Amino acid sequence: LSQLSTQGRSACHISIDRSKRFLFVTNYSSGDFAVFLLEKDGSLLKLINFLRHDGASGVIPDRQEAPHPHCTVTSYDNKAVFVADLGTDWVYWYAFDAENSNLKVDMGKSLQLLGHGPRHLSLGAESDNLLFLSCELQPKITILSTQGKLSLLSEVVVSTGATFLSEIKYFRKGTQELVGAEAGLEEVVIYELDKSKNPPQLKLSIRKKVYNWPRHFNLNANRNRLIVACQKESLVVEYAYEAGQLNESKKTAIATPSYVQYF
Repeated sequence: LSQLSTQGRSACHISIDRSKRFLFVTNYSSGDFAVFLLEKDGSLLKLINFLRHDGASGVIPDRQEAPHPHCTVTSYDNKAVFVADLGTDWVYWYAFDAENSNLKVDMGKSLQLLGHGPRHLSLGAESDNLLFLSCELQPKITILSTQGKLSLLSEVVVSTGATFLSEIKYFRKGTQELVGAEAGLEEVVIYELDKSKNPPQLKLSIRKKVYNWPRHFNLNANRNRLIVACQKESLVVEYAYEAGQLNESKKTAIATPSYVQYF
């Protein structure tokens, strides 16, 4: 349909706002992100905003020497854009005015988690004001509140070894509210969200050994299938997800997959 430059280096994540009029692209290596206006058919119309982060936390010097934005997520009311930056350790809150195509960072509502290496974000249920964060540089999944500003509610350590957490997803399966993520170099974990506790807690439901370097995963609409992109194994693997278990059902050889999606 169309092609435009992201204006940066190492584009790593894209997302679309709630109106489906704007596309956000994060550029990991150059420390910035671009905002594009979309045509009705989804093609790119033009670049309308370009924002660069400053500074670096330096907690882990070889990974946090500069800004490295990794992910953007738009709030349900389309008035905020949350940006996870591995290099600065900030989860930024940008005020978003879609009517005037304007974005402005609000540091008073943003949150820094030193040494965590924020990577990917997933919103909880609309009524709960929760935001789930996978941390690449510490083996943690973090629950944040979006009520008025970003604040830390609770977190869970998913592994005692190297993790390199990447994708994270909040989803419902029947009456359960669940959060899934890649954990460790050969594992997928699924936690049940316990909102009876104050603050909400994550309880381990499934820990599944998969193939080498699970980079991304997704679920089908019925939430009874889960598919994993195992990048360094060059495999896409599907699992049946029933009765609280993941059982391998199919695998397909694909060179270094990094993203999977059901249609």
